[in-house]
Amino acid sequence: MKILMICKVSPLHSFGTEIRAREVARQMVANGHDVTVICAKGKADEPSEQMWNGVRIIARRVMPDSVLRRFPVPHYLIFAASSAVLALHVLRFLSSNRFDLIREDIAPVPSSGLLSLVRLPFARRTVVVQLFAETL
Repeated sequence: MKILMICKVSPLHSFGTEIRAREVARQMVANGHDVTVICAKGKADEPSEQMWNGVRIIARRVMPDSVLRRFPVPHYLIFAASSAVLALHVLRFLSSNRFDLIREDIAPVPSSGLLSLVRLPFARRTVVVQLFAETL
């Protein structure tokens, strides 16, 4: 099965949602699936495409590199920009690539919310939303 995972930033970064996405992607590849992750570029020197344990990771720019140098992950500016801009990259990417399943690992809201308005040529789409609870 050909699977697309959508993450705010690369699953190689060590944050809650990204750690979970990295482990899920690793397990899917171990089970014989073809996994591609599309995410926002979190640091200016981050490669735009790389392979990690059989997972293809594609990082798209959602803000200029000069801003990324000043506010790299884990700064919340990149997460906000990802929510606002990544959907456009995903739509463009889906116009030239076909997948059997899309899995979104997003916290706290899906960046590809626009996908719900677009008719895609497959039936399965999974959204995993990680909610944070704070105690007072």
